[in-house]
Amino acid sequence: MKLLIICFTLLVAALANRLDPQSKCVDELGIDKPILEESYAPIDNPDFHRLTECIWKEEGMMKKNGEINWDAIYRIISVYLESVTSGKSQQEAEAIVKRAIDPCRDVHGDSPGHTAIKVQICIENEMKTVRSESKNQE
Repeated sequence: MKLLIICFTLLVAALANRLDPQSKCVDELGIDKPILEESYAPIDNPDFHRLTECIWKEEGMMKKNGEINWDAIYRIISVYLESVTSGKSQQEAEAIVKRAIDPCRDVHGDSPGHTAIKVQICIENEMKTVRSESKNQE
C-alpha cells in the first residue's frame, strides 16, 4: 500500500509532465532525500506529510489553505482512467470517475499532507475496484 502512494505521487507528477515540483519541495523544505529513495512511503513520517502537501500544492491538487482541489483530482483521475472510460458516453465516463473519487471526499488526516496521503490511498483503492468492475463487464 505504501508503495502505491509513491507510485500515485509520481504518476500525478508524470501526468503533469514534470517532476520539478518534487525536487523543488525537497529543497524548499530541507527534507532528506532518502525519504524518496526508500522502497516504501513512510506514511507516518511528518516530513513525508509536508513533502506530499507541498507537491500537491505545486501540482494544483491542493489549495493554498490545505483543502483538496477536487476539480484538479477529477481531471487527473479522468486521464488515468481513460482505458476504463474509453468508448463510454461522457455521462458514463463522468460517473466512473466520480465513483473512484466521491468515496474519498470525506477522508481526513492529522494535517493537509496526511489528508493527501490518505486520499491517495482511498482513490487508488477505488480505482482498483473500478478497473476490476470494468474487466468483469468485458
